[in-house]
Amino acid sequence: MKLGLEEIVIDDVVVGDKVTTIKGKNFTDSSHVYVNDKKVETKRIDYDTLEIDNVDGIKKVCVKQLGRYDGELGSTNEYIVK
Repeated sequence: MKLGLEEIVIDDVVVGDKVTTIKGKNFTDSSHVYVNDKKVETKRIDYDTLEIDNVDGIKKVCVKQLGRYDGELGSTNEYIVK
């Protein structure tokens, strides 16, 4: 799903020692990461990178653009972490 002119996309998810990095396209300040269908605190590094603290048992990741009252304005497809 897309918000505005550009589709938001996840290209890669890298699970590190302390943080997980989500690489993709068209992330904004309204982008929030969902891990296994649960919203987690998200830090936007730039328009192509988001970062979250590691979560045990990461299986799937989705990025959603949220508006007022956490209303979903757009989302990526689910990314399956291997």
